Amino acid sequence: MIKNDEINIFVVDDDVEVGTILSLLLRGEGFVVDKFMSGKNALSSISFKIPDLILLDYMLPGENVEELIPQFRKKGRKDLPIILMSASSDAPRAARKFGIKDFLAKPFSRDEVIYAIKKIVV
Repeated sequence: MIKNDEINIFVVDDDVEVGTILSLLLRGEGFVVDKFMSGKNALSSISFKIPDLILLDYMLPGENVEELIPQFRKKGRKDLPIILMSASSDAPRAARKFGIKDFLAKPFSRDEVIYAIKKIVV
């Protein structure tokens, strides 16, 4: 069984508050967390550290998440699990299109986040 402290999660959200809350929540659960405010920065980091999971905001200013997803999987690994987060009604369609493991509608609860992550990586 994989222990939480062996699981690295990238949190990608341009909202400082959301990113901070998610990071604190996940670290509190024992996960290793890297927080990014842009997909571009997260993508650069994959060259050095491949995450076990990405929590990805669908609405990143100036970035097309639908273009980022294939890039994450090309640089990381083909089956890299991604959980898409958004209040947008377009996000569930994008999640299905890219074989996203799960979708979290904003606002979400602590329990929803933990359940979604554990369903995929634990």
